[in-house]
Amino acid sequence: MTHVLRLNTRKLIDSGVFTPPVAAPEDEEEIAQPEPAAAAAAGEVRHVLCHGSVLKICPGRVEDLRCVADADRTGRRCESPVFDATEGRWTRVDIPHAAGRNGKAILLTYRGQMWVWEINPLEFKDALRWLWQKCPNHRDAPEAYERELIDFSTARHAPFILSRRPEGYGAPGEERQVVNGFALFSEPARTQCAADGCWNGTVVAVKDGWLCWQCTKRARTREVVRRKWQQPTTLPRPQEPIPAQQTYEPSGDVTAAFIGDLSPTESLIADSFTARDDDTPF
Repeated sequence: MTHVLRLNTRKLIDSGVFTPPVAAPEDEEEIAQPEPAAAAAAGEVRHVLCHGSVLKICPGRVEDLRCVADADRTGRRCESPVFDATEGRWTRVDIPHAAGRNGKAILLTYRGQMWVWEINPLEFKDALRWLWQKCPNHRDAPEAYERELIDFSTARHAPFILSRRPEGYGAPGEERQVVNGFALFSEPARTQCAADGCWNGTVVAVKDGWLCWQCTKRARTREVVRRKWQQPTTLPRPQEPIPAQQTYEPSGDVTAAFIGDLSPTESLIADSFTARDDDTPF
């Protein structure tokens, strides 16, 4: 019975008598920001723009993003690109969290990070030019066409996540390369700290064996400790033995030792006491 019902439904659909309803969008975000028409011709490559915590996905490659302003006030769209290699670079950012088992699988597949074109101009108005999809010549011009940059969604745009840095845009330390007539951005050479296990670096020209400020501080502390322990230990000089205190050795004449010199009268009286053998008073 089920097989017969399936065949009859297929015949009605093929003849146009029965038209099935259009599938509803996945979420409200897809209704508010539908995919641009230019995304259909982009194929499998759609780059993502990044400015701070804002992620926008392009309809195609970042260098192919066109300006949405009016070229000469005749209704003709400007053909100049938004891309400026001096105002951005390729970098890795964290993939936004997506709820559900599918979102967890995406994070595990790409290890939680993806390559994006980071906008880092010196002035904020230049960053707005990127987000408003304007070329440098029409920075303040009104929009004549709808913007093609939409918010990046992890669930919707998972097939366009880049796990590797795009080639042809100049690797770190290389000179600028020209792709499709544009001078692409080249990251400056980065020197890594010479200390083992340290990942700090600098783009300023430094000498070989350069250490970051943290490792420099540690090296100075270790040098101070090393010098302290390498200094010869100076023992205190042995002190001379303190002479023993001279003790009094009594002599035979106790009276002369304690009393001193006596007058003749005092000597006579003392002799009289010494000569007495008994304790009888006078």
